[in-house]
Amino acid sequence: MVRNFHGEFGVKFASQSASQYTVADSVRLAQLAQAKGFKQVWVNDNLGQRNLFVVLSAIAARVPIKIGTSIIVPYFRNPMDIADSLAALSELTDGREVSVGIARGELARAGQQVEMPKPVAIVRETVLALKALLVGETISFRHYPVSAAYHHILPEQEFRLAFAPAAPLRFYCGGHGPRILKFAGEAMDGVFFGDHLIPMARAYRLESILKISRDSAQAQTRTLVDVGEIDIAIARDRCRAYDFARPFAAHVLLRCEEMGFAADDFRAKSRTRGRLISTVPRLSVNRRPLP
Repeated sequence: MVRNFHGEFGVKFASQSASQYTVADSVRLAQLAQAKGFKQVWVNDNLGQRNLFVVLSAIAARVPIKIGTSIIVPYFRNPMDIADSLAALSELTDGREVSVGIARGELARAGQQVEMPKPVAIVRETVLALKALLVGETISFRHYPVSAAYHHILPEQEFRLAFAPAAPLRFYCGGHGPRILKFAGEAMDGVFFGDHLIPMARAYRLESILKISRDSAQAQTRTLVDVGEIDIAIARDRCRAYDFARPFAAHVLLRCEEMGFAADDFRAKSRTRGRLISTVPRLSVNRRPLP
């Protein structure tokens, strides 16, 4: 149950848990979501899965719905490649917002595929480079040394997009450490909470996390719009739905431990079972389809 919620509902397509769905299937599901009143479709970024920009382009060309990335992993592609992909994608949206969720990426998946040095710096530099490129500025990567070194970009070479985006682009931070949250308040449009939204709310940690980015934004008289994800397993057989959800729940518990959750925090979540205290004005409902 979501109480005191004001905002939009969207759907996230998690490719790593539904690889049986083709690009055409994703378009069909986006059409169904739009017909049922959802306002946005988010697609995540995984190596070895269907490319998120291909999937989003197919959806944008066929479905009158806002689209977003949840999340772009900046280690997978360089800022210039991301910028021209986003700008080209915006030409298919008839002016509808393109939301750009971006963060380091999960250590359990991306961290086993690529090296992930200096995560705060790489996200910060990628976002700043993207924002400059998308408003038509010419940039040199000597101002983005971590990104330049990681992607082997010549630091003195200048880059500029040859065309302008055709729709607004909004940036959402997928990281939740204090340094990246402070940067999110300074330069991004909101914070994206993934599958650990409910544990954070039930352990009464959500407000303290939001406060970091909001205080940073308030210092610059900026307003943030935050996004939260709720994962739902659906099946006619209730037991089958629970069985499908258990591995994902275990993954969330491990992430909570990495974020410093102690036994008291897990007990607090147990005591508030069945309730969701939601403070984010956009909600992405990630319906994990059963195979």
